[in-house]
Amino acid sequence: SGNVSEGAWTRVIPSEGGVRCDAGTDADGSGMCYVTGNGGLEDVDGGTTTLISPVLAIEDGSNLSYYRWYNNGANCNGADANNDYFYVDLSVDGGGWVNIETIGPVDQSGGGWYHVEHVLSDFVGAGSESIQVRFVCGDLNAGSIIEAGVDGVSVSKSYCDDTTSCPGDISGDGTVDVVDLLAVVGAWGNTGGPEDVNGDGVVNVDDLLTVVNAWGACP
Repeated sequence: SGNVSEGAWTRVIPSEGGVRCDAGTDADGSGMCYVTGNGGLEDVDGGTTTLISPVLAIEDGSNLSYYRWYNNGANCNGADANNDYFYVDLSVDGGGWVNIETIGPVDQSGGGWYHVEHVLSDFVGAGSESIQVRFVCGDLNAGSIIEAGVDGVSVSKSYCDDTTSCPGDISGDGTVDVVDLLAVVGAWGNTGGPEDVNGDGVVNVDDLLTVVNAWGACP
C-alpha cells in the first residue's frame, strides 16, 4: 500500500543490476525478493510505500529474521541524501504497530543486504500466537533516490538439547546403583543392548567398571 508516484513494493527477480543504488540480486538465493520498483530509473518518489506480511504463527521462544536493503542516495547522487528513513514495525495478535527497527538517515543507508534477527520475546508477551511485519520507506523531504529491498522473512525457534548423559544408568531411574550392576551381570557376554554401556559390542568387565565408576545419582 502507499501513495508513491513510483517505486511501490513489488516481488520480482531484480533486473536493474544494482547500478542506481538498487538491490541488483536477491539476498537468500531464491532468485526473487521485494524491491521498491524494478524498472529503469524507478525509485521511491512522491510519498511512502508499505509492505505488510501475512499473519505469521509464532510460539514462545520464536525469533523473527529477514534481509533488508536500504539506500537513500548517499552514494548515487541523491539531491537530498541521508534525509529519509526505513522503518520495520511489528503487530502482535492483530494489535497496533510497534517500531522494532529504524534505518537511517546514515547508518546502514548506503545499500547492501543486511541480515537482521530479533528475539520476539523483546516485543511480544508469553502466549502470543501471531505477528505481522511491515516495512515502510518513503521519499518525504526534498527529492532523493530511495531504494529498498526485503527478502527471506522467516520465523524460527531454536532450542538447546541440554539432556545430561548418565553412562551406567541402564534402568533410566536417574541413579546408577545395584539394579544397573545386576543388569550388566545378567547380560554378560551378550552383544549390544543397553547393558553394553560403553558401546563396544559386547557386555563384559569394561561395562561393569563403567557402572561402578558412575555410581550414585546422575548429574
